Amino acid sequence: MKLKTKNNYKNKAPLIIIAAVVLALVVGGAAFAYYTVSNNTQTEQDDSINEPKGVDYNPATDEQVQSGQDIKEEFNDKAYEDDPAQPTKVDVTVTNHGVEGGLYKVRTMISVDTSTGSCTLKLSSNGQADITKTSNVQSLGSYSVCSSYFDIPVADLGAAKWQAILSYEGVAKGSTTFEVQVK
Repeated sequence: MKLKTKNNYKNKAPLIIIAAVVLALVVGGAAFAYYTVSNNTQTEQDDSINEPKGVDYNPATDEQVQSGQDIKEEFNDKAYEDDPAQPTKVDVTVTNHGVEGGLYKVRTMISVDTSTGSCTLKLSSNGQADITKTSNVQSLGSYSVCSSYFDIPVADLGAAKWQAILSYEGVAKGSTTFEVQVK
């Protein structure tokens, strides 16, 4: 007795063809990648790309250090000149003020990042001589401060009520006012 079996070769033919095409693409891609990598490595060795050309790794000379400092200072001095994006008015803030150890202390913040310009604290009171202190500006990355703290001896203020004006003038201008009375 003979069993009839269906010939399944016709159904498998498309799968075999697709598998062969995929295998050919994978082998071709691998060969292409190997060829590309081996040619690039050979070119780099021929051109001596791995060796630096004209780089001096010795420590900087005094002349080179001075030149770098001069360039930095020139850049900082002219950083905001003719810059339309630079503000013309900045916020000047008193971050802390009060008496500590016989001194009236004032701490500040300026809303622009710069090391150019100056801060002035002027205290005025009726019947008293004005007290004026000036300081340079120090950049702290995203904002600036008056680099010298304003420390005024309490004896200079007495019991009077003072009107204080803290101002900044440099790449822009700004000021704030507040009252001072030491008790």
